[in-house]
Amino acid sequence: LNDFENAEKRLLQAYKTNQKLYQALEKLGYMKYLQGDYEMARVYFEKALEIYPESETGKTGLAALEELGV
Repeated sequence: LNDFENAEKRLLQAYKTNQKLYQALEKLGYMKYLQGDYEMARVYFEKALEIYPESETGKTGLAALEELGV
């Protein structure tokens, strides 16, 4: 596995263990953003904000996607 795949696997495991772990979703969103998978980035950022509406990373991530028009 490459670094992104390994990190994604571990973050998903952490989230499955504790579904209130919005930080894992923020990181997954950021990783997907860096990989150009903007659809999944949006899904993860929105889910993080559902759990923790004050998530600055979630807000910033969605704003970045809006700037890109996606």
